[in-house]
Amino acid sequence: MPRPNLRTIAVLFCVVSPGTAFAEAPSVSGSATIFTGAKIAGDGNSDPQLGGRLDVSIAAPINDRITINLHPEFVFGNNVNDIGDGSVLPLNTALMFPSNGGEDFDLSMHATVKIGESASLNIGKINLFDLVAKTPIVGGGGLDGFQNIALAAPPSGLVPPSLLGAMLSIPTKSAVFGLWVYDPANQTNKTGFEDPFGSGTSFLASAMVPVTIGGKPGYQNFKASVNTKTGFDLNDLPELVLPPETRVTGTNKGAWNVTYAFQQFLWMNPTAKGRGWGVFGQVGLSDGNPTPLDWSMHLGVGGQPWLSRPDDRFGFAYFRQSFSNLIIDAAAPIARIRDEQGLEAFYTVQIGKPFRLTADVQVIDGAVPDRRTAVVSSLRLKAGF
Repeated sequence: MPRPNLRTIAVLFCVVSPGTAFAEAPSVSGSATIFTGAKIAGDGNSDPQLGGRLDVSIAAPINDRITINLHPEFVFGNNVNDIGDGSVLPLNTALMFPSNGGEDFDLSMHATVKIGESASLNIGKINLFDLVAKTPIVGGGGLDGFQNIALAAPPSGLVPPSLLGAMLSIPTKSAVFGLWVYDPANQTNKTGFEDPFGSGTSFLASAMVPVTIGGKPGYQNFKASVNTKTGFDLNDLPELVLPPETRVTGTNKGAWNVTYAFQQFLWMNPTAKGRGWGVFGQVGLSDGNPTPLDWSMHLGVGGQPWLSRPDDRFGFAYFRQSFSNLIIDAAAPIARIRDEQGLEAFYTVQIGKPFRLTADVQVIDGAVPDRRTAVVSSLRLKAGF
């Protein structure tokens, strides 16, 4: 088992040690999740894969304005991400981070500061999956809901899974406005302070507009992000097929992404407030250089389906990720690459209070065209505490 970062453990000890003064007792919650999955059609390894993860969330109020949030996470075992089915995107998001396969530990820690009546500021090392998990209808971050990263946490190429930065949220009557400033470098397995903003700076602005149709709630979300990071210039990729001594590569500074997303409830459970099912979708455009994606999209339906079982959950969605034409053209002499698309469906049964059992199936038309269409099934058992 790898040794956790000692500076990270020291910070955790200082925050939660018995001598620390809090405005009230810290709240602690978490989950233990086991995954098993296997390819049942297509190419690649058909052996069953077994892995899991432990997650703990700690919220420690310093006063009525500031709360320290910690998320220790531990991952172990194997997963279906490397079975050779021809896909590029991770089929199991939850077991991809902080390490894809084997055992690994990471810790995220940030402060939430209340500003005025309703605005808030999150600052520190932030786990992005904690944010996407709270999204209505489609949310879950891989621990609940969808498992493929194209649906569980759609990648833009500009937002790392763990970031160091600040996120300002300003709710108004017409919309919720957001502004992020963060280091573009992935902070997984780091404290975030080894070389802060050494690779540039990222900015993200968003506006989430509530929409009510037929008395049912929904929203539309607009996001735009840019960074000043210097990345590998994809125009130089053709040089990679030449002998090493003849390669001449360059860099390209800055990247951008714009995204539109929506969610709309079509049915609300009259006996369970906030529960129901509806439709969701997203489309995103990126620069394609140095960002490896030029566009992506997904569309689906999901939520809580039954009046009598408000804690059950289902989802069905289609996704497509389009890789930069520069990557596709550059790889052509040695390997063919195409857009990746797929379908995912799941159903979650609530078993008693702590247990949630999910059956999931994915049909993947991977980025490697000489691979047959893959069908991957899995079971996920999550116990909350």
